[in-house]
Amino acid sequence: MMQLFTVSGVNHMDFSQLETMARLVSNNIRFPDRLRNSYLVPEGHGRPGDVVAVQVEKVGAYPQQLTLKNEPVLIHESDVLIGVLGRRESGTSIAGDIPQQGIELQEGTYLDILSSSTIIGRARHVPEFLGTHATEVRFLGFLAEHSNPVNLKDITPYAWQDHYTGESPVVLALGSSAECGKTTLVGKLTQLFRQQGLAVAAIKTNGSGNVRDRASMMQAGADFVLDFPDIGLVTTYALPPQEYLRAAKGLFTEASKAGADVILAECGGDVMWGNVPALLADTEITRHVVGAVMASRDFMGAYGAFSYVRGLGFSAPIFFGTPIQTETFYRRPSFEALVGSRVFDIMDPAQGRELADRLAGNIRPTKLQIPEHAEPSFVTG
Repeated sequence: MMQLFTVSGVNHMDFSQLETMARLVSNNIRFPDRLRNSYLVPEGHGRPGDVVAVQVEKVGAYPQQLTLKNEPVLIHESDVLIGVLGRRESGTSIAGDIPQQGIELQEGTYLDILSSSTIIGRARHVPEFLGTHATEVRFLGFLAEHSNPVNLKDITPYAWQDHYTGESPVVLALGSSAECGKTTLVGKLTQLFRQQGLAVAAIKTNGSGNVRDRASMMQAGADFVLDFPDIGLVTTYALPPQEYLRAAKGLFTEASKAGADVILAECGGDVMWGNVPALLADTEITRHVVGAVMASRDFMGAYGAFSYVRGLGFSAPIFFGTPIQTETFYRRPSFEALVGSRVFDIMDPAQGRELADRLAGNIRPTKLQIPEHAEPSFVTG
């Protein structure tokens, strides 16, 4: 029989006690040590990014959650999890949300797990391949200080910025959809740039938070890695553009301060959502962009994304990765003529080197020392 925790059983339990009994802590909580002074309160007004404790009621989609070390943990009914309220507008997986204006929650309120990174909200759509329902959880309370819920923004050591004044050249990895090969593209370009002697800062600027892509960037050998949960955002969806841009400029600032020869920025999801348009339209950032590479599932999607981006006024060179599905042989010459650019197979060594050479241009190594990644918390800088 499932063990149920009650308000009296967990109310004002401090974080250390809660962490001991919890099955896992969301990998979007990058600085858990900064929660040491927090305690559990059973009700309040929740906003995206607030840290919460929940108990698993019924296991459905995402029975495996990922830890901060990118390790899978199988969850069970009655497990206590420390998660983050958030929104997920996925076109390929679960979609769900917490209203941007917030939501009133009290102990016992039923919510859902929206991702393998323990984002908590209300599921709106569950694709068939993930099963019939989301994993249902019961709200236990907020992690709070001075009776106010703790938000990811409150525990990041990195500052948001009103302006970006860095000088590092930027390469953007764009996509026509989610799950179209952007992370693979970033990993290969990281390796190729490092072979040229360049210090690479890899950042993820858009999407719904998860440690997976961040871990992939580190495994590819990036000298400095940061993503939007590091700077206090669980998601970039539904944020007012100016609020998002302050966070994004904080990411670029930290990467530039680290001494990167090139900043390789992955814009998660597709180019239409998640505040990617706000980034592409911001001249403080785009004036440093030396080129972009578009990942896609097919040439039609690539052309639509290309046309949309050009319509935003983005003028930097755009190259294309080979679509991850079909249409690559006969349609490639026609597509290249249509867009006036080249398609590169990033998995082919010669084509990969040519793409990296075109993007690197006149970038030269600075010989600056980039801080090493701190383990085990994936804290950088």
